[in-house]
Amino acid sequence: MKLRIWLCIFGIWLGLFWFVVVMGGRSPEMPDWLEVSLRWAESFLRISGQDISAEKALKSELYSPTINSREESASVSTAEKLLPAMLSHKPGSIKEISPPKIVCGRDPQVFSLPEEEKGLYVWTDSRGTTHITDKRPSAHVYEFYAMAKDKVYDYFNVTVLDGSLQDSQKIQLLEQIDTLFSLYGTLLPESALKKTQLSFRFFLNQQQFEQERVARGLGQGVAGFYTYPKHEAYVLFNEPEAGMKTALHEAVHAINRTHFKTMPKWLNEGLAEYAEVVESVQNGARISPNTHWYGKYGLKMAPVSLDQLFKASDKDWDSAKRERLYSTSWAFVYYLMDTPERREKLSGLLLEEINNQCQLMQKEQIEAVLAKGLPQLQTEFSHWLKRKIHSSHRI
Repeated sequence: MKLRIWLCIFGIWLGLFWFVVVMGGRSPEMPDWLEVSLRWAESFLRISGQDISAEKALKSELYSPTINSREESASVSTAEKLLPAMLSHKPGSIKEISPPKIVCGRDPQVFSLPEEEKGLYVWTDSRGTTHITDKRPSAHVYEFYAMAKDKVYDYFNVTVLDGSLQDSQKIQLLEQIDTLFSLYGTLLPESALKKTQLSFRFFLNQQQFEQERVARGLGQGVAGFYTYPKHEAYVLFNEPEAGMKTALHEAVHAINRTHFKTMPKWLNEGLAEYAEVVESVQNGARISPNTHWYGKYGLKMAPVSLDQLFKASDKDWDSAKRERLYSTSWAFVYYLMDTPERREKLSGLLLEEINNQCQLMQKEQIEAVLAKGLPQLQTEFSHWLKRKIHSSHRI
């Protein structure tokens, strides 16, 4: 009996020795002599009433067909775990050890559910006011609009104070306002961006809009205006396409007020005229020349000089020069955005505004940031205007 036990142990030891030392952990076909030895040892253990599940696990683990190198490595690791278990336990006390499940050819992935869906939530409060936000409301019935792109709306909170717009127009408005921050994101560091509060009042009836305009002492020819104490924008929306541009124009004023407090009117209006035609495109935004000021043959009206533009007073902006001042403001901002080098200079102007929010930027500061005297700047700007063909900008 003792001889049989020793022969059994020797057979198992010989098989393990052959696998670990001779084959170096490979998984070949089992040779006949080893198959016979293991089968004889298995029979003896079964006759002796021993638990052979660990031996079976080892046998299936060591000699299962190899799928790929990753599974082969895992098999060796499992064998290393099983070997100490077989050698350290006394006969009759070996516990069943199930080999781990191995998934080959794919790295493990971790999936998690977001706290809330990404998109837009539209809801109406008890007073009939429509709200649009990127945060899910807690105590209201809302409609959810999933966006086509994976965006996070971190920098604005928009409220529509009346029911003039259709839901699709509200969604379009919010998408385009979000795109405006893509523009500011190219001009300002992320740490400088602030959340902007903005409420819209849209007027389908021009007479009602005119009453609001006159009540605030504004001149004629105005299609929209922004009041910063309440962060409200009033927009004439009797023509949807023009009304949407006006809404974006006033949104830029709200963004500028939030970030820069006071700024020169040419820069404030120039940015608004530049950005009111922003379009969402794949992987970014596109801004084309504003056709209100720019046509087939260049600017539609003669520009004022940069010296006049930088020195213009509020009275000048309400005079006969008004249209020319707006046109030149748009053109100069477009000129600054037209090359990466000049775009960096525009960023410098905006950072200067952030650092000096209580003072309007003077001509000398503009020259210092742009690193050019006004005569040279005027010459280069005039030359750029004469090109008459200007491409769209990708943001």
